[in-house]
This record gives sequence, C-alpha cells and structure tokens, in this order.
Amino acid sequence: MKTRNLLFKTKKNVPNGLSKGQAVLEKGGFFYQTDVLGVYSDMPFGLLFMQNIEKIIDEELETSGFSKVALATLQSRQLWERSGRWEKYNATNTMYTATDGRGNEYALAPTAEESAFQLMEFSATSYNDLPILIQQTSTKYRNEIRPRGLTRGRAFKMNDAYSSHATLHELIHTFDYTLKAYNRIFERIGLPVIEVEADSGAIGGEGSTEVVHISPLGDDTILNCNDANCSYAANVEKANAVISKPRSTNYQKSYREVHTPNIKSVDQLCCHFDLDPIQMIKTVIFEVTGCPSMPFVAACIRGDLEINPTKLSNVVGALEVNPASEEDIKNLTGADVGFAGPINLELPVFFDESCRDLNDFLCGCNHTDYHAINVNFGAVLKIPESFFNLLMATDGMHCPSCSDGILESNVAIELGHCFQLGQGYSQQMGFTVIDECGKAIHPYLGCYGIGVSRVAAVAAEYFAHSDKKMVLPLSIAPYQVAIIPVNTKDQVQVELASTVEKYMLTMKLSCLLEDRTISFGKRIADHDLFGSPIRIIAGKLADQNIVEVHNLLIDHIEKVHLDDLPDVINSIVEQSLTVPTPLN
Repeated sequence: MKTRNLLFKTKKNVPNGLSKGQAVLEKGGFFYQTDVLGVYSDMPFGLLFMQNIEKIIDEELETSGFSKVALATLQSRQLWERSGRWEKYNATNTMYTATDGRGNEYALAPTAEESAFQLMEFSATSYNDLPILIQQTSTKYRNEIRPRGLTRGRAFKMNDAYSSHATLHELIHTFDYTLKAYNRIFERIGLPVIEVEADSGAIGGEGSTEVVHISPLGDDTILNCNDANCSYAANVEKANAVISKPRSTNYQKSYREVHTPNIKSVDQLCCHFDLDPIQMIKTVIFEVTGCPSMPFVAACIRGDLEINPTKLSNVVGALEVNPASEEDIKNLTGADVGFAGPINLELPVFFDESCRDLNDFLCGCNHTDYHAINVNFGAVLKIPESFFNLLMATDGMHCPSCSDGILESNVAIELGHCFQLGQGYSQQMGFTVIDECGKAIHPYLGCYGIGVSRVAAVAAEYFAHSDKKMVLPLSIAPYQVAIIPVNTKDQVQVELASTVEKYMLTMKLSCLLEDRTISFGKRIADHDLFGSPIRIIAGKLADQNIVEVHNLLIDHIEKVHLDDLPDVINSIVEQSLTVPTPLN
C-alpha cells in the first residue's frame, strides 16, 4: 500500500488529558470520533489494527474447536423475554431498543447470549449434536452513561464465543481450555495478563474468570496475594478475605436503647461507648434495580467492615443495588440517617457472615438519636435463616486461599471474561435436547468474550513509547514494514524502495510504501505514530543497493545490502512472531 492511496489524517495536537496511547491513536488518525459520543468510525489504520487482533482470536479459537458464525444484531423483544432479561436490561437503561412501523419491539444487541442459544437450539435436538462451540466478532451497542474512548464505548467491537454441552464436566473442560486459548491470544498480541476470579454480573452463571491487564486505563480493582507461593487473585467485586474473629463471651447483658444525640458514625460510637467496631453491626439501606418484589433492602455487617454492593445484588437477585437516598431512608426506617438498624425493620434484611458469632453487640434501632446495646440473636433479634458473604475485601486483609499472605490491590482493565453459565439460560429459555436415555435435558452453557476495541486501546497504551511514538508487535501492527525513501524526488531511492516493497510482499509481510513529497522529518514523525515495527530507509547508499533496516522492537539499526535483506528481515520476524499452539 502506498501512503498517497491510504485515507488518513495525522494531527499535531490533541485534547489535553489523553494518555500516551490514546494520544497516539488520535494523532495517527486510527479512529474518527463521530457526532455520537462513544461511537467511532474505523479509519484504515484502526481497521487493520483491529482486524489483526481479530485474526489472532479467530486462529486460536478455531484451534480450540470453535466454528465462526455471524449472529443477528437486531433481536426481538420476545427472544429477550424468553431469557428473562428484557425488563432487567431496560431497567438499567443500558440497552438500545427500536420499534418498527407495526409496533414490534427490538433490541440492538448489547450482548449475544439470546441469539447464540437460539441458534444452538435450532442446531441441536440430541446429546449426539453436542457439544456446539461457536464464536463471532461483531459490533455491540450499550448506552454507556459516561463513555470513555475505545475502552468503554457505546458501540464497540467484541468477540464472543458460546458453548453447549450435555454434561457439567464437558462445560468445565471447555471453560478451562478456552481460558488457555485466551492466554495464548494475549501472548501473541504481546500483552501480559493475569486470570482473576470475577463476578458474573448481568450475564449470570456460577464460575466466572476475568483475564485482565494491569493498566492505569482500567476501572477495575484487583486484589492478589503477596505470597509468592499463592496464586490467589480476584476482582474486588468477587474477592474474599480472612477477617479476625470477634471476642466470644459466655454471658448476655440486658438489652437497652441509649440516647446518642448526633452520634452516627462508627468512629463516633466507638468513642462514645468505648467499644471496638468489631462489637457493632452497621445497617445500610439499599435501593434495588431489577427486582420489583424488593425495591429496597437492608444489609448488615460488622462495624469494622464494608458491604460489597455487587455481592449484595447477587444475593438479592437484582441487576444492581445503590445506597438509598436520605429521604427514602427516613421513610423506610422512621429515623434520620445514621440510626437504621435491623430491630423491627420492615424490610428484607441480609446479614453478612461476620455477624454470625456476635453477641452483646451495638446497632441502630430505627429511632433518631438512639442506639441499641447488648443486642443478641435469639433475643431481641430473630436468628437469621441464613448469613451471606457480603464482605468488601480490601488490601491489607489476609488472603482467603493461604491465610498467611496479605491482599494487595492493583488497577486493571478487563480484556476477556469466561463464564460457566450452567443450565440457567437453557432452563429459562426452554432449550432442551434428548439424552442417551431418551429424556429431555437442559444443556450446560458457556459464554466467553474478548473486547476487541478495548484490546486495541490497551495495546496502544502498552506499546506507546510516548504520545508521539508507538511500536506495535509484528502480530498486530497495521503494517509490519514501513519503506521510506529519504528523498522522494531521487529516482534511485524511489526505485530501490519499490524493489524492497516487492521483496516484502514476496515474504508475505504487509508493508506501507511512503510516496508523499512532504519533508522527510514530517514523514518520519507520521510513521512514528503508525506503529510499524520494521522501518526500511532508502537513502544516500541507494545507488549501491544498500538500505538502513530499523528494528524498532529492539531499537537496532543496520545497513543491509538488498541481496541480504530477506535473511535479515526473516531473522527479525522469527525472533518476534509466535504461532498458534495446537490444543492438546
């Protein structure tokens, strides 16, 4: 490809506040921000960049047995009602919907589970038709409230894969080797990643593992054990921790309600009663989205700990929970904020595991300026039928896996996510196959996803040297080789550059031949943005068929005769490219 035939527009200046990777993509003209915030058009460099990422994903998933399909993006309301997710997604305003002239309603797919399982249902009637493994890369649409570049757009490219199995064992096997495929994908792309336990979120299911990259672009917090012999790592939404045990007592003191004017916080109560927060239960009122039968709930946890809203929403069966407003708290508890408690509270109350062994504890009693002390389960409070894991784990807590290690936090960005959905969707959608005994069974389903747009943004960030230069790996660079004559008016240099291009094409390398008549410095500055890892310069020694080969991956320059050029380039390629690993 010659640069004069390629549509692009580089920039010298971009808005303040962009990271170096974002700035390079903006300056290099990889993507064009449309008039809709969070929606981009792919320019040639950006399209090639993402197509190369998609190619790696396709190769590794094909090696793992996945068939490539193209699922419908426009999906009916009836299909989403079969899965039970139409009302839930609409409640969060994250799904774009449309209506045709006859009043039929549709979803512009934010994700593809419904469409994928509909296709599987069509394709399988017997256990002999299973497993089914399919994958696609398509544009998804989500109404992000605060879109942020390519990492969180309203329209974004995503690869999603799905599997259907006759047994849970088969699902777990596919889940495990798909994770291995994901690790190979990111190894070939060149991005270091780690696997972490994760919450299943709106997708649902039991087992869930994220593949994340430690990056300041992320908005996820990852907790991992600092013990070198322990591999525990989890998203903070899912993470657990070992907490200290409360001091046990063998007696029960008399229950009392004590006047505590304007004493609301845990610290204030500790000071006032000379108590440790471990001897308290705090109650937080939450508003619930996506669960009409429980618009509000209360969650109780030990005074030294915090409630994890994600864990609570999973327990409740909601899409999300958020702290209730001051007005709602007053209406629901009959007391000002800071005095809520589980005693005689006419709301569903969920107790964290940390409350199980407490006795003679302090809590709110839904009476402004009063707290209850010497509260015990089985006396003032009914013994809960269940205690739940609602703990928000934080760095500094002890690791739940080895107990000796300490949890440390990092900011990370999710690049891939694998889910063991189990039979939930197949049961909800009425998807059955006949087993070997002639009985109808619900298949076990899996779901796997990689954010292609997000991977492109993160790769740009990781491989950007500055806001003016990026060197991408050969595996994902839009053009692997840039060929630049120093003087485009020098016929010898131009002809040598053209000969080099033919050599590169023979070697099956993508190359960009610079043929613009602007200054050499401007052309070099532009190519610094384009990310090609190999740069071949035809300059003063062109009349001797000698070029300069810049291996930008290791910042090495050497003068090479045209006859030796294939060997030199092959050596660079062999040292830089990996190939798909067959599945064992």
